[in-house]
Order: sequence, then C-alpha cells, then structure tokens
Amino acid sequence: MADANDVAFARGVIRDSLVVLGWAASEDGTDDEQNPVVSPSLKASMAAAVEEVHDGAFAQALRILDGEDPGMPPEEVSAALDRVGWSGASRVFKEQALVEAGRSEVMDAVDRGGPKPRNRVWRKFLKMLNVALGSLSVIPGVEQIKELKDFAETASSD
Repeated sequence: MADANDVAFARGVIRDSLVVLGWAASEDGTDDEQNPVVSPSLKASMAAAVEEVHDGAFAQALRILDGEDPGMPPEEVSAALDRVGWSGASRVFKEQALVEAGRSEVMDAVDRGGPKPRNRVWRKFLKMLNVALGSLSVIPGVEQIKELKDFAETASSD
C-alpha cells in the first residue's frame, strides 16, 4: 500500500503542476532564450483558469491527499495510489523519470527565480507531467489540472 511518503510525493507532483501552470501564464513564464512558454495572447485567460482550478479542483485534491476529505479517507487514497503504481519501486521510478525530464530545472525557475528552463526541457517536463497527472487522476480534482496542463502544453509557443 502507498505510504505517507508516496502520498507526499503525489501531492508534490500535483502542486508542482499547478505552480508551473501559474508561472507559464505569468510574465516570468519564458524559456532561457526569453521566448514565452505559452502564447502571450493566452496568458491572461490562462492565469484566470489557473486561479479557478486552484480554488476548486486543486484545493479538493489537496484536501483529499491531506486526509481532510471524509468522501475519500486516507486508506482509500493509499489504495488508489497503489492501484496506479504510485508506491514502492514504481513510484521511485516515476520520481526518477520526472527528475530526468527536468523537474529540478523547471521548478528552480518557477519556485526560486533561478535560470529559465531550456525550451526542450520545458516541453519534456510537460510531457512527463501529462503521464503523471493521467495516473494521478484517480484523485478527484486532478483531472481538471491535467486538462488545463494539456491545453497549456498545446498552446506552448514555438
């Protein structure tokens, strides 16, 4: 069964996803060559969508993962994560895959104002988030985050 570390990792991936989307919708959302990672004409509407998802689906997912939603108690969360391979060796592999896809580079830019991610790293990380959010959609609320990420990925500037 998925343990507290597995749940915390899933929570972190979901959190990173929404934070990355908010960053992409901001003026700071550029790659290392100062190209916007999302079309500038979409940034304002994307920022509003991120805020809406933050206050709804994201908050719901975090309540569930924090054990604060009686509709999905912690043992159900653990079982759900276990069913989709977010525990044990499978979870370790997924964590390593996210790191290799550039999680550190992207999150350093997003969370700490570090160097902007290279465009190819940005795109690879979004693809990896797609897979991660797909399986984490067993947690209510995550599907909306994935849907927003899918649109952002498709709307990424070339």
